Amino acid sequence: RLKVTQEVLDSIKLLKMYHWEKAFLDRVTELRDEELRLLKRYMTVQSFSRASYSTVSTLTSLACFATYVLIHGTMTPEVAFVG
Repeated sequence: RLKVTQEVLDSIKLLKMYHWEKAFLDRVTELRDEELRLLKRYMTVQSFSRASYSTVSTLTSLACFATYVLIHGTMTPEVAFVG
């Protein structure tokens, strides 16, 4: 998008002379929309990644404790915090 914008600014006299403003505006808008679509996708993946990163350790601990309780019946603080 920056490359096309710079191209437009460099050749503004030609654009005005041949009335190409609309064509270049459409092209810059199309590139901008694509860039925004990719940024939204990136932010969605980033949000999911951060959310899963912050919850995985808690879920792992809960799964370990639940498995121990299912196998052995009860869990005391000694077993949970000492070993």
